[in-house]
Amino acid sequence: MPALNEREAIIQLLEEMPETVCGRDTETYIIDGGSTDGTQKVVKESRAELIHQNYSGGKGAAMRESLDKIESDIYVFMDADMTYPPGELEKLVRPIENGEAKHVMGSRLERREKGAFMYRNFYANKMLGWLYRRLTDSEIRDFLTGYRAISNDLAEKLELNSEGFEIETEITFKTLKLRENVKEVEIKYRPRVGESKLDFKKEGLKIPLYGLKLSLLELR
Repeated sequence: MPALNEREAIIQLLEEMPETVCGRDTETYIIDGGSTDGTQKVVKESRAELIHQNYSGGKGAAMRESLDKIESDIYVFMDADMTYPPGELEKLVRPIENGEAKHVMGSRLERREKGAFMYRNFYANKMLGWLYRRLTDSEIRDFLTGYRAISNDLAEKLELNSEGFEIETEITFKTLKLRENVKEVEIKYRPRVGESKLDFKKEGLKIPLYGLKLSLLELR
C-alpha cells in the first residue's frame, strides 16, 4: 500500500487486514512516501512491514518500487485511505489461485457507499471508462480502481514506468496488450478517511492523455 500521511486510516486498515487469504498467510507492506503525521510509527508497531519510498514520484513510483523489492506469488494493491475493505481480498486473489485470471480488478461502481465518490469523480470515471473501452476493445468498467491483484509472472512482464496516479491505466493497458486474462469483481467502496491526495484538475487531464498515448504506442 502506498501511503503519505494516512495515520488514522492506517490504524483502522491494519486492524481489518486478514492474516490468511485462500489458505495463504498474508504479508502487508506499507510504502511510505515521507509521512510526517505518525504513519510510520503506526506501521512499525504493527505486524506490517514499512518500506521507505526511494523511487522519485508518487503513487506509481511507490507501486513500482514495491514490485522491485517484494517477492510474492500474488500482489494485491489497495489505497491506504480505508476506501477498500481488506475483508474482500479473497475476491481478488481467488481467481488467480484458480487460474481464471492473471489480473483481477475490484470494480467500485455498483457497491459504492454514500459519499465514497465525489459527484464529479464518479462521472469522470464513467466517461473515462467509456473512452478506454473503445481504445482497448475491452469490457472493463472501472479502469481506475486502486484495488487489484496481479500474479507474479504478469508483474515481471509489465515493465511499468508511471510515477503518479496514471499507474492504474498503465497496468490495465499493458495487461491487455499482453493478452493476459483480466477479471473484474464487484467490491464495496467506502468514503475515505482524511483528505484525498488526488489533484482532480491536474490528474483529470493527465490520466486520459496518458491512456491515449498508451493506446497509440502500446496497443497497436
